[in-house]
Amino acid sequence: MRLVLIKWRDITSWSGWHDELLREGKDEPEVFYTVGFLARKTKDKVTICDSNPGVGNVTVFPMGCIDSIEYLSVELPPEVRNYKAPK
Repeated sequence: MRLVLIKWRDITSWSGWHDELLREGKDEPEVFYTVGFLARKTKDKVTICDSNPGVGNVTVFPMGCIDSIEYLSVELPPEVRNYKAPK
């Protein structure tokens, strides 16, 4: 599995009345960054996990909320680089 950095956006909400936030153009989704091992990528979703070898905690992102996926260059030990997940 490859190590990736995912830049993604999530819902922003405010409680109460805040017309000034709309006037000032601050009504934008929040931007987040998450690092993990790429477990699966389809046209609809990207799934990462926090450990390799094996699959630990899993996070699934809908493709619509992802701005970018950057493949990270790190020197992983051979047992991690060569690990094949069971099917």
